[in-house]
Amino acid sequence: MLNLSEYVGLKNQLDDEGVFDVILDVDANYFINIKRLRFTKEKDFKDSYSKIEKFFGEIYKILSNCSNKNSILYK
Repeated sequence: MLNLSEYVGLKNQLDDEGVFDVILDVDANYFINIKRLRFTKEKDFKDSYSKIEKFFGEIYKILSNCSNKNSILYK
């Protein structure tokens, strides 16, 4: 089994940063292609793309105001 860190040659850098180091052959099966939600006709997923876009946009705003990784906003 191949981890993302091994695939891109990062050694233990992802683990050291506390980043989830996916197992490509296993974990990739559970990833969602968010762009497909934009055009879904499924009633249960209506407006889901815009909600996800808004959610991550707000996270981006918070993180862009962080001066360093030790700040409370970043954590």
